[in-house]
Amino acid sequence: MRIDKICTKQYLFEMIEIVDLQLILKNLPESFGVYRFFGAGGGLLYIGKAKNLKNRVSSYFQNRPHNARISLMISQIENIEYTQTTTEKEALLLEASLIFAKQPRYNVLLKEEQNYVYIRLTSTEIPTFEITRSKFDPDSRYFGPYLSYAKAYQILAIIRSIFPYCSFKKPINSKT
Repeated sequence: MRIDKICTKQYLFEMIEIVDLQLILKNLPESFGVYRFFGAGGGLLYIGKAKNLKNRVSSYFQNRPHNARISLMISQIENIEYTQTTTEKEALLLEASLIFAKQPRYNVLLKEEQNYVYIRLTSTEIPTFEITRSKFDPDSRYFGPYLSYAKAYQILAIIRSIFPYCSFKKPINSKT
C-alpha cells in the first residue's frame, strides 16, 4: 500500500512567518516511506528512505550543522514528495529502484546499485536467466532489486519450474 503526498517549500516557508516549522512538519506521517526532494523546475535532487518520515524529513530543516553538500541541497529544495510504505524492506526496495531509475543529483552511494542483486534475462540467440549485481547490458531485461542472492535464486527456481528453459549459452550442434 502506498500513499503519495506533496508539500511545497514555498508554502512551508510562507507559513513559517506565522507558525513554527515544527507545526508544518508534524503533518508528515510517522511511518515507513520514501521521500523525494525536488529543486527548481521540478528537477529531482535526492531520494531517501525513512523508518519515520516525519522525523527524517524534519531533521534536514533543524538548525544543526550539515556538511557543505547537504547544506547546498537543502538550499535548493522547492518541493517534497513522499510515499508511505507498509514495511521498512518495501521502503528500501522502492528507494533503490527509484534511485537507479531517476539518478538524482545528490544520491551518491546507490547510483551504481552495486549492493543489490538482479535477475537478468539476456538478449542472446538463446536467452537465459542469470543473477547479477550490475546492470551493464542495455539489451538485457533486469528484474529486481532483491536484497539477497538467495531470494533471487529462489525466484529463478520458481521460474524454471513453471517455464523450463535452456541454461546453455551456445546452441548445441546436433552433428553426431
